[in-house]
Amino acid sequence: MKSLQAIRRACGILFVLALVLSTAACRGRVTPTPEPRTIQFILYNQPGELRSPYQRLADEFQAEHPEITVEIRSISGSGSLRSALNAGADVVLSWGWALQDVGELRPLDPFIEAESPDFLNDYLPRVLDAVRYQGQILALPVDLDVLVLYYNKELFDQAGVPYPEPGWTWSDFVALAQALTQPLPDGNVQYGFYPAGALPDYLPFVAQELSALWGDDLLNPQKLRLDSEPVIRAVEWFTDLALRYGVMPTPAELRRSTGDPIVLGRAAMWLDWMSERGGRWDSVPWQFSWGVAPLPRGSTGRTIVIMAMYVIPTSANHPEDAWRWITFLSRRYEQNSGLPVRRSLLEDPDLQKQIGPEHFEVFVKAAMDGIIASPGPEFDIYASALERAVREILVDGRPVEEALRDAQRRVDAAGG
Repeated sequence: MKSLQAIRRACGILFVLALVLSTAACRGRVTPTPEPRTIQFILYNQPGELRSPYQRLADEFQAEHPEITVEIRSISGSGSLRSALNAGADVVLSWGWALQDVGELRPLDPFIEAESPDFLNDYLPRVLDAVRYQGQILALPVDLDVLVLYYNKELFDQAGVPYPEPGWTWSDFVALAQALTQPLPDGNVQYGFYPAGALPDYLPFVAQELSALWGDDLLNPQKLRLDSEPVIRAVEWFTDLALRYGVMPTPAELRRSTGDPIVLGRAAMWLDWMSERGGRWDSVPWQFSWGVAPLPRGSTGRTIVIMAMYVIPTSANHPEDAWRWITFLSRRYEQNSGLPVRRSLLEDPDLQKQIGPEHFEVFVKAAMDGIIASPGPEFDIYASALERAVREILVDGRPVEEALRDAQRRVDAAGG
């Protein structure tokens, strides 16, 4: 009996000793601190004004994830993302990619599959279609910037002409521009249409004619020829604004003009991006009452839309952290100046109030029907040849068809 008690006592002592030791071990165990990591976030061909809002968001993100530092850098380059990808990026904010970039972009499908189903369903379908390549999603859409027509309401009111309305045509545009063009006492001219230079102003009208035939497949080299009838029609109409109707300044007249005609209230209508509304990126905001309208219709009434997107390179050092960062950004709007691509943000009443209900409706309709363009080397070849042709027509007086035939020869020689 005594031996049994001794065994029990010994077992009890061992149990207590084990408990004490395990408790001490637990108390001494320290949760390891996550290893600090830095992700490189590159703003590629983006306005410098974006750095501040992104830095504020990076500070907020780092407060939630103290082990992750977001380093923001700005890089400029061609239509390809090559220079950004070679700079050690974990995330790139860009306006698209070129075909030669595709192999360097990490498919996001594995990350998306780990999210709730509501994540992908919150995105507008057309923006997801624009970032799919061979069935894989290669970018996370950010926002849509849409090209629209702005007009100076005060000049319209002074001339007693109606504001542009949805469904208006190229002919309607010319009639309004003629009524709004007049010489000014200081020697300048108030033009009905002013080429603001957001992009070559003839491009959206060329795109309207081409999209009537091919939808969004505008740069298909098997179809597109700069000497084709749709391109000739659009370029002739555009150059006639200066050469025939006198409602748009020629390059020589632009050089003689003093000051910024838009800011100074000498331009009745002009094309610009939604993000530029009210002169947001100008040194001086617009000091006049202004309105916004869809582009006048040619064969279609479509406009050009560009989409900002986040991409994660295959070479990213911290792809999981990069995904955390861009999904954090995807829930916010304040860093963007176009239309958000998530329904939950687009339908936010505060956003509509911020933009203005009247303007918001025009922006949304134009964006939903617009042609999502992705600048790249293929685009650059055609755009460069077309720009030279338009300049030759306006400056040298070359016939439209002749200038565009030479433009197509340059495209062919460049491998377009």
